[in-house]
Amino acid sequence: MTNSGFDVPAESAHMAQGHTQGKVPVPFWTFGGSIVAAGGIYSSIRDMSRFASALLRDNDHLWSWFELARQPLPYGAGPHIAFGMNWFVPPSEEDAPLVYHNGQTNGFHGFLGIHGDFGVVVLSNCADMSGTMLARGILDMVVNGESKRWPPQAAPKLRGSRSKAAELSPYLGSYALNANTEFVVSYSRLFGTLAVQARGSWAWLPWYAAEEEGVFCQPRAGAKLRFDETGLVLEQSGQRLVLPRVAQPVCG
Repeated sequence: MTNSGFDVPAESAHMAQGHTQGKVPVPFWTFGGSIVAAGGIYSSIRDMSRFASALLRDNDHLWSWFELARQPLPYGAGPHIAFGMNWFVPPSEEDAPLVYHNGQTNGFHGFLGIHGDFGVVVLSNCADMSGTMLARGILDMVVNGESKRWPPQAAPKLRGSRSKAAELSPYLGSYALNANTEFVVSYSRLFGTLAVQARGSWAWLPWYAAEEEGVFCQPRAGAKLRFDETGLVLEQSGQRLVLPRVAQPVCG
């Protein structure tokens, strides 16, 4: 793997230009300290394909590590996702024995997945979750002969207008992903729509109301929220996560 490493090399003439989801060119990110392993890695399709081949028993030493790393850990798991050591391990029967990892920075998106005897790598110089949907769709086609993930469904039409807090009050509250992770849905006066953040985190994203009642979209994340009487459903990258409501909003 001669074209992989940390941070962008000084000679970057052969590096792809990164773009936002809106196709705007952006500079490369640089990282320091331990966080570099989470987003400062660069590689090529050839190198990642070699890595995927090694995980498919081309390298006995690496394969034995992979067999251990792909085992679901006893914490952080939910009905729809579990985690190995640096791998996502969907527990549903339709996905088993799929193991994958994806990631995105401001300009790039990557996916590497192993499903039985098959591996797929997708690298994109656009920060768009459709790269993961494409990869999952390819695996579906190879393994099952068909895919419901690709081509992706058209994004729902947005209302294009701000909503009042009273209109969105039925959706506000806390929703549990698992025993350790909870999401808080509140009203954003700045955007006039819903704001969603993980409990304990300062970061939040606005979700815009679609024309369909009870549906909200986050275009940058390529995700959709659908609310019903029991909670909400998060749809992203071909996955469907059900989050029950655990608390109503507290009004002061």
